[in-house]
Parts: sequence; structure tokens; C-alpha cells
Amino acid sequence: MADGVRCGAMYLAYFLSRAIVSTPIATAVFTLIAAPIYNQIYAVKSANEEYSSFLRKEEEILLKDKDDVERSLNMLQARVSLLDLMNKYDGKIPEKDVNCYTQMMLERLLGVHEKGFIHSDLQPGNILNFPPQHCASLPTLKIVDFKLAKQQGVKDTRFGFQCTRYYMSPESIVEEVSGALNKWSLGCIVVEMITGILPWDTHDRDDLTGKLLRGESPNIPKDMSKLEKSFLRECFAIDPNKRWNVSKLYVI
Repeated sequence: MADGVRCGAMYLAYFLSRAIVSTPIATAVFTLIAAPIYNQIYAVKSANEEYSSFLRKEEEILLKDKDDVERSLNMLQARVSLLDLMNKYDGKIPEKDVNCYTQMMLERLLGVHEKGFIHSDLQPGNILNFPPQHCASLPTLKIVDFKLAKQQGVKDTRFGFQCTRYYMSPESIVEEVSGALNKWSLGCIVVEMITGILPWDTHDRDDLTGKLLRGESPNIPKDMSKLEKSFLRECFAIDPNKRWNVSKLYVI
């Protein structure tokens, strides 16, 4: 790490240590910042400016959501992502395992949507891998990094949409997004888990934007089962109103 970056990180940790608070993961972001000169690690809560009112409720949140806070901090400390899991499978994950992981992600998204939020940057790097739970044989997946999360129904006044481009939906480029964005992004992740490559065959932002505006979608792998192909077709419906809601996809 460069000296300038290290100095900046130490200053940031010192400055923000006065504002270490706790909140549910759906409304704010935890960041662990190391300050080597003090031999300490700081947990910092942040939120987008439009949601800054959440930062004023520390005492109420500590009383009501202690378990969520502890889980959030543990997730940050053990950051092993879906990308790392894919590497353990040598890039491609067998479809039977993909089905299980997809159900885990749908369950997590259902919880986020029920709280009135949309995860605006759903991608493999923001899905963490944890040890198996409840006698399960597969690792447990959990969704993190809500710094770009939006409340459903709140219009974003910025031009365009700020998220990882390979997982953007067509409507996210030109209009207000809804929970349908997460369904499209999940479809892209499923394609990547099955094939071991990115869902699109281009790395150029303008080219990808053009494909989305023309109503194109990622190719559905030919060697998938009919059920999985049907699932992906529902995720990749160009009209967001025609994508099945998360609760319906969850029971496929």
C-alpha cells in the first residue's frame, strides 16, 4: 500500500471513530477501517446523503437490532465472495449446486424487498460465502454492500444508474428502478455460475449499453435444464413489469 493511501486511511479512521454507530444492514453500510498507528480496527457506518437521517437513530437501532449489527460486522470480517467460491469449482458450478445457491439468494432478496429496499449493485463480489448451516453440505451465501441501496419508490435524480455494468438491467439506464432490477442481476449471476464467464461477450460500456437499449439479454446456456432455462427467461424479460416477483421465483 502506498504511503499516501496509508496516511489517508489512518486519518479517516481517526476522524470517523467519533461516529461509530450501528444500524440494520438494509439502511446503512458498515466499513472496517484499519488504523495501524493505533493498532485498532474501526467499524464505520455510512449512508447516501438522501438517507442520512438514518444516521441519527443510533440509540434506537442499538436497542432493537443488536443481532443484525453483530451479523453485519462478522460478514465484513469474513469477506470470501461468490467469486472465490466459483474458483473452488474451477470456474463452473454444477447446475444442481447453482439451484441451491440461487434459492439462497432469492431468500435474501425477498427479505430485502420486504423491508422496502432494492439492492442496486447485485453481483458476485457482493455475495459472501460462509460455512454451511443447519446440516447443509453447501456453503451459505449472504448478500452485502448496500451503499447503493435504494428505497423502493424513491426516484434517483442522477442521470443513469450507478452499478456494475455487467449486471445492469435495460430499465436501469433510462428510468427509475424497482425490485425487478435484482431479478435481472440474479439471472446474470446464474449464467456466470453455470458458464464460468461474464454474462456478456463485451467489455465496452457503450456497446453493452447499446445492447440493453436494443432489448438484448445475456445468452441462456444451451446445456441447462428446461426448468433453469425457464427461470432465466423470467429473469431476462425486457419489460420489468413482466418479470416474476422474487417470491414467485423463490418457489420455482
